[in-house]
Amino acid sequence: MRRPNREINVFNMSMLDVICSALGAILILFIIALEAQEKSQAKAEDWQQKYQTLEEKVQAQQEAMQAQQQELVSQQETMQAQQKTISSQAKRLAAAQKKAQGAGPGMAIGMCEVKKAKVKISIYDHGSEDDDRVHLKLNKKTLSKSMVIRNQPTSKSIKLKRGVNYLVVKALNEGRSSPNTATLVIDPCNDGRKENFIWEMKEGQVRNISVVRK
Repeated sequence: MRRPNREINVFNMSMLDVICSALGAILILFIIALEAQEKSQAKAEDWQQKYQTLEEKVQAQQEAMQAQQQELVSQQETMQAQQKTISSQAKRLAAAQKKAQGAGPGMAIGMCEVKKAKVKISIYDHGSEDDDRVHLKLNKKTLSKSMVIRNQPTSKSIKLKRGVNYLVVKALNEGRSSPNTATLVIDPCNDGRKENFIWEMKEGQVRNISVVRK
């Protein structure tokens, strides 16, 4: 009886091990490469999302800047329109002032610029009370035919037309002590403040105050 061959082929087993090891290494490298690719793709997507977010922010800022520019242009146009209006008003006021200077009856003793239609005037004797009397008129309307000027102020509210108004004062006498002296106060006057206008007149003399209503 023949004995079976128990000899192991070492060369064949070694090749098989090498092949299996190579396949295992390739598989490991493939898995590593796949994970690296997934990570790289995730990073790329993250960067793309960040870039898109940044781009949206930049676009929003650009739109906001355009809106601000449009608002600035609108404000500039409004300011230009206001400047034109102010310039026109200044020209009209200058023309009124030029017309007012020396245009009223008698000698001009001052000018007042007001914004309101109604102002208060007060007249008092700043010297000794000596029975000075005056005729007081606003434009062509008589306010008092014979006002006795006292140390205690006499006040009246007057209504002004738009443009130039004339307060006209005529001395009816010189009282017991010459000349006819008084102070007339307009409230409000220039820049909203009270303004004093003083006269010293001989009998029959006339003084005027130009009141320009803007």
